[in-house]
Amino acid sequence: MVKAIVEAHGGTVGVDSDVRKGSTIRFRVPGFQAAELPGLAWPQVA
Repeated sequence: MVKAIVEAHGGTVGVDSDVRKGSTIRFRVPGFQAAELPGLAWPQVA
């Protein structure tokens, strides 16, 4: 369902999985930059 919605808006979805660490699901939807959203802090990935 998420994939269909994100792709319908021109975005992409990706998944990385590690049995010992769990999964990371990421998506990107074009049209805005994080800096345009006051108060929103994106988590930093190590």
